[in-house]
Amino acid sequence: DPRPINDIQVDGVPNDHTIVQSDYISFTEADEPATVMATRAATEALTASELVSADVGVLIYAAIIGDAHHFAPVCHVQRVLRAPDALAFELSAASNGGTQGIAVAANLMTADASVKAALVCTAYRHPIDIISRWSSGMVFGDGAAAAVLSRDGGMVRLISGYHGSLPELEVLARNRSNERLGFVLPDVGLGKYLTAIARMYQAVIAQVLEEAQTSIAEIDYFGLIGIGIPSLTATILEPNGIPVNKTSWGLLRQMGHVGACDPLLSLNHLFEQNVLKRGDKVLLLGGGVGYRLTCIVAEIAMNPGVPGHSTS
Repeated sequence: DPRPINDIQVDGVPNDHTIVQSDYISFTEADEPATVMATRAATEALTASELVSADVGVLIYAAIIGDAHHFAPVCHVQRVLRAPDALAFELSAASNGGTQGIAVAANLMTADASVKAALVCTAYRHPIDIISRWSSGMVFGDGAAAAVLSRDGGMVRLISGYHGSLPELEVLARNRSNERLGFVLPDVGLGKYLTAIARMYQAVIAQVLEEAQTSIAEIDYFGLIGIGIPSLTATILEPNGIPVNKTSWGLLRQMGHVGACDPLLSLNHLFEQNVLKRGDKVLLLGGGVGYRLTCIVAEIAMNPGVPGHSTS
């Protein structure tokens, strides 16, 4: 359940002005391990897809740092789903794992015609004992998400995908502590790197739109990552001419940054609110420390409320 942003407790609590600038109003907090939340999300997604466990040929768990509950979380999901024959593995891509997981699953299905369906799941429960919930203008929230890709039917049709990376920024992800996770990023910030990151997003977005034969103006909705409105504006919104009212920021500012879940939760929120219609185009954008990103363009294949697989 969401908690008011003023409830956040960190070392060196940010001043009110900083919180206001970030534009978050609340954050989600869970009392279950990430593995448990991811398993529930995977189960619900599979049920909604009207497929069965035996149909799942690929099972991907987009793992995020901080989940000490299980060292092989995808195996837990696989056991609960009763999908022992699926190719199951963890994907380590930080907060880019949701969109990258979908891209990897789609590529595996393209390469192997025998795979009827693939399931991608992810979850994040912030390890507040080792990392502050507030970091570099971001507030971290807890949650889980999952998506099923199938060859037939589906609420969403994947059109194109593209990725990019700036590995020279891996220095910001180095751990300087043997006890707590002491990343360089919170102290250094992204300020001096924003221009490079913005250019990478521009290049990836331009490529994925070209492959989809569409444009920013023709995208009806943008499912983003919840990294705070200042960073979103500087790296994604302004450089690409994306109006914030066509994005998922209205949802993300209530949840916080839920790791790799953000784009998938954004898409699910649209279905729950019944704001999409057949033919609408959505752009899902990930991004993870390191720095890497994956962008996907998809089209709504049927009106909300019509039975069908969750993703195709």
